[in-house]
Amino acid sequence: MITKKNYVETYEEIQKQKKELEEREDQVLNDFVRDYCPIKVGDVVTICGYNFKGKKGIVTRINGGEAWMSGINRKTQLGYTIFGNVIKKDGTIGSQSFDFKEYQYEQWLKSEKELKG
Repeated sequence: MITKKNYVETYEEIQKQKKELEEREDQVLNDFVRDYCPIKVGDVVTICGYNFKGKKGIVTRINGGEAWMSGINRKTQLGYTIFGNVIKKDGTIGSQSFDFKEYQYEQWLKSEKELKG
């Protein structure tokens, strides 16, 4: 017969393994962002998403993670999201924040190339 102590020990071991896997997952995501994302924290970018599209912003954080990609298979894949603050007209960093996803950045790059011809 399994005792309560056995269940507790098993549960604690699973929690330990879960924590180790989450730490490893975080490290993989950080490595992915470092090696794959062309934008770095501190870069000034043209914002390519939502309300502030076309304005300048400074990147404060980049997170890696699963990105839901629409399409025939509707699956998740590894991607990144860029976060930052909008730069005001006077050149100072504002309190308004922005974010955009990898696919928005790639669409923006494509449109910029088409405009420059």
